[in-house]
Amino acid sequence: MQSFKNEEATNKVMSAVQSDRADMAMNSGILSAVFIALAVGLLWAYSKDKIKGQYAVIGIAALVAIDLVKIDTRYLGEENYIDPEQYEAQFTPRPVDMQIKQDPDPYYRVLDLSVDPFNNAMQAAHHKCVGGYSPAKMEVYQDLIDIHMRAGFNRQVLNMLNTKYIISPQGANGQPVAIPNGEACGNAWFVNNIQWEETADNEMLALKAGNIGEQPDTSMQEFNPKQTAVLRSTYKNDLNGFQPGKDSAAYVKLAEYGLNNISYVSNNGKDGFAVFSDIYYPFGWKAYIDGTEAPIYRANYLLRALKIPAGEHKIEFKFHPEKFYTGDKVAMVSSLLLILAAAGSIFMAVKGGKKPA
Repeated sequence: MQSFKNEEATNKVMSAVQSDRADMAMNSGILSAVFIALAVGLLWAYSKDKIKGQYAVIGIAALVAIDLVKIDTRYLGEENYIDPEQYEAQFTPRPVDMQIKQDPDPYYRVLDLSVDPFNNAMQAAHHKCVGGYSPAKMEVYQDLIDIHMRAGFNRQVLNMLNTKYIISPQGANGQPVAIPNGEACGNAWFVNNIQWEETADNEMLALKAGNIGEQPDTSMQEFNPKQTAVLRSTYKNDLNGFQPGKDSAAYVKLAEYGLNNISYVSNNGKDGFAVFSDIYYPFGWKAYIDGTEAPIYRANYLLRALKIPAGEHKIEFKFHPEKFYTGDKVAMVSSLLLILAAAGSIFMAVKGGKKPA
């Protein structure tokens, strides 16, 4: 009986919706017919020399403008706008956000467990968040989330992502509190060895470790990103038997951070292999060691890595997508040609319209 009543109510709602839609379509059709009739009337009047051409153009332009404004306000009316102060208020940082922002380090990640770490956009307004919130998330990052963050947060994966702070939902006063993660790997680090894997699945499985909040499982060989870099075996020929080394004072430090330029300084008494907490993206990012371009390797499934010779060096990552800049140049040349063609057409029209003396 209840099912029948629900079905009856649903049918009534659908009937009302269909009726409203039919009325809206009818009204829109009538209005369109009126605009078309007015436009045709203007063209007819012009063809019969009843009005001047410029008046016909102005009339048609006015009809188009009225129609556009009417349609635009249907989707973006006054109710869609809010007061600027009201808009900014939603981005007001919480005390825990202000606490984390006091850190002078410009480049680290935050895991916010007080909200949905994967689908909450507000955290991205204040921090570089581990959840990777984006409607167009990179597939390799989504893979990492699905395997190592859904059932629990793999602590070593968080460390290699340089997760410097974890926001706990409940502190002593019932408010979210920031917990520093002293095990975070930092922006970049030298490793002692390379672990080779044949497939992407094996790369992902090689990152296996315990989750945060759990006791370490001593029976499991846990991935340690500070010691080992996991690489696909396709890089073996490029590295040609290379064995990474590092001395006790070896380091890679962030020197400057920008959206399209990131620089580091390094020092190592041996030829080393450094892993960076940046996401590997081959379509535009280039690496330079002392101004000389160097190949970027994909390590730990989705991070960047470089082979760095012994000694002190300046390392730069620059985002310069060649296809974008080539397309930009083509667009500029095309625009200039269009402008020249338009100017030439106007010149020829003016010149052709002059009567000989």
